[in-house]
Amino acid sequence: GGTNPAMRPPAPKIKAPGPGLPAAAVWRHLEEEHENGVRAYRRKLAACRRRLSRHAVHQLRVAIRRLLAGLELLRAVQRDRPAVRGLLQAQLKVLGSLRDTQVQLQRVEHEARSARVLTPLRQHLRKRRDRREKAARKALQSDKVAHRLERWRLLAAPPRLISRLRRLMDEKLGRAFDPLAGFTPDSPADAAARHRVRVISRQYRYMVETLRPGWQGGENGRLIANLQAYQEIIGQIHDRELLLHRIDSLVIDEKLDPAPIRPFRARLRNEMMKLLKACAQLDRWMFQEAMLARRHLHENLPCH
Repeated sequence: GGTNPAMRPPAPKIKAPGPGLPAAAVWRHLEEEHENGVRAYRRKLAACRRRLSRHAVHQLRVAIRRLLAGLELLRAVQRDRPAVRGLLQAQLKVLGSLRDTQVQLQRVEHEARSARVLTPLRQHLRKRRDRREKAARKALQSDKVAHRLERWRLLAAPPRLISRLRRLMDEKLGRAFDPLAGFTPDSPADAAARHRVRVISRQYRYMVETLRPGWQGGENGRLIANLQAYQEIIGQIHDRELLLHRIDSLVIDEKLDPAPIRPFRARLRNEMMKLLKACAQLDRWMFQEAMLARRHLHENLPCH
């Protein structure tokens, strides 16, 4: 079926692919991006140590993901990277758990129509948030990541830099979007499959953004411009799924009375189904966009 035009973000004017940059210039750019990523991580980490607000948590998660994307690019061409991936992934995990609870609590607290009947759920989520904040503060105390990043040094520009980057990006593009070929409005992806697509496509987007300006214009520019809106809708579905699962678990454990909360649960379910329908329409379109990007991959990445 066709895609609802209202669901599509406005695409920028597509420029013809540029001639690319020399490998040495791309390497210098990657070095600068790595240094910027390390500085951003340290700033956002300091902000979270001061206060674990939703905004600060979100900003640190973005900084960690961008840093990991840059390290993935460097590892592909240098075959080495600082031993921080596991530590950063652990921080992402604890921050993600906190963020999910913060989002759920915000939704419940803003539900004026059911404020009284949602009191037990609100109290549960506040206690859960407090526990997650405690775990996050503990996880963010260590300076091990920063120290390892400071000690690690990049080498000179490696041979076959461009061909290695091309190979890596083509592989990421396929892993991120090939699963969408099987998603249709009549046969949508399950929650786990859609979440995997979101995670991998987000990593792909961060890696392309890190490669700029070496990656120039063309179909990839249009794909990246539309990816954020696509990933946002998957995120909204995921948030509602998690809250519904939390409610159902509390009901099963007899910590929540199912009758008073049924209207709120029905509203969440209805919102999620509408989002799933819209997302199913976007899946095939995004797959086609990704295939255009793959076709133009070698034109958009510098070839010198």
